Amino acid sequence: MNLMTLDLSSNHFSGNLGIPWEEMSVSVIDLSKNNLSGEIPPSICSSPNLNVLKLFRNRLAGELSTSLKNCTGLNILDLEENTFYGNIPEWIGDNISTLEALGLRGNMFSGNITEQLCHLSYLHILDLAHNNLSGLLPPCFGNLSGLKSPSIYFPYPFTPLYCMKRRWNCSLVKEKEILQEQKPKGLLQASVYCVSNGIVLEFI
Repeated sequence: MNLMTLDLSSNHFSGNLGIPWEEMSVSVIDLSKNNLSGEIPPSICSSPNLNVLKLFRNRLAGELSTSLKNCTGLNILDLEENTFYGNIPEWIGDNISTLEALGLRGNMFSGNITEQLCHLSYLHILDLAHNNLSGLLPPCFGNLSGLKSPSIYFPYPFTPLYCMKRRWNCSLVKEKEILQEQKPKGLLQASVYCVSNGIVLEFI
């Protein structure tokens, strides 16, 4: 079955992702905002053309399947607001180097943030907030040129942080670099601090 886009988002589908993915050739999979549960199946990356995978706001769980290693052409990976746990795997930076947006917000990831994410040279959006991560951001995050350049237009909106054709000025926050009166409430040392036209974003 050849599909350009499989969009079943914002429904009330439940159960697991036991779809015969190996029988499909699809570029976009959007199953967000449902009640899907279980783990990500090994076959979801069967399509060599897959470049957008959006599974946010479901009840998916478990450690990130190593099968996602085979999604080597992904541009957008949005797994926000599920119950994935464990460390953020190093292979994301090594195997999915084409990523432009990575959303892992609102899960149960723990441990340090791997420096392998710094290999994502095309990355424009990184959202790791509301997890159980510890330690400091890797210093190499300050070298991610994509976070410093104008956001490009994504044909598939990334939720909750989507590309707004806005020029963000991003930098690593270090102690005493920002005057106290300029420091947004709750800003953490060694987070990524972005400002554009008075709007402040912080990526933890």
